[in-house]
Amino acid sequence: MNEYDFSESLPEDSVSLPWKKIITSLRLIFWGALICLIHIKINQFDIINDFIGKVMIMCAILSLAKITVSPTYKSRMFYNSVVVVIATILSFFSDVVFPLSSSQPIVIQNDTTFFPTFLVTVAAVINLCFIWGWFWFCLCMKEFCEQRDMERCAASWEYSKNLVFYVFFIPACLGQLLLIFVLPGRSVTPSLGPFVLLALIIFFFVAWVTIHFLISISRMMRAIRDLEPSQD
Repeated sequence: MNEYDFSESLPEDSVSLPWKKIITSLRLIFWGALICLIHIKINQFDIINDFIGKVMIMCAILSLAKITVSPTYKSRMFYNSVVVVIATILSFFSDVVFPLSSSQPIVIQNDTTFFPTFLVTVAAVINLCFIWGWFWFCLCMKEFCEQRDMERCAASWEYSKNLVFYVFFIPACLGQLLLIFVLPGRSVTPSLGPFVLLALIIFFFVAWVTIHFLISISRMMRAIRDLEPSQD
């Protein structure tokens, strides 16, 4: 049997539950997210590449997807598994094979032809699918915590879920619409002034969502350690 069944919480079976694997998966997501968030560059070389963090997250998601909590959990985690594999493959090409320098201007291809606009639209849809997977992951973890009577953790994941949706997903939708319909054909070069202010605002909101997401993971790991039966 290659799946772990949490659909029924039976105290006598608690010893056989894969607590350590769940904690390891959450720890991989925690550190993988930090690696993706923190950029340390030496001579334009990122010594902590995002690809490493995404591989860690991919391994964790694929492991957590084996847990059977409910049909909705299974379908959402299957979606997340597909999304995280695609994200890791794309990261390999964008961060390892063809890394882009942050000093290069961002140029959106002219939209007089169909193909470049189509590519921009596909990229926008993929980005939104990634964010939606983040939202669904929070829902899955909330459902898991509710079944294990970890009320504080469930409340934390509820707040993380709301942050991802209202602070991250909706603005990302607006930003992708801007990218598709407003920016094509224009060259955008980072400079002082409004661009710096906008970058700071975006960084603040991304940090807010990510930090609380990490807090939710940390709370869940602590709660699982408290529930984990003694092996001695």
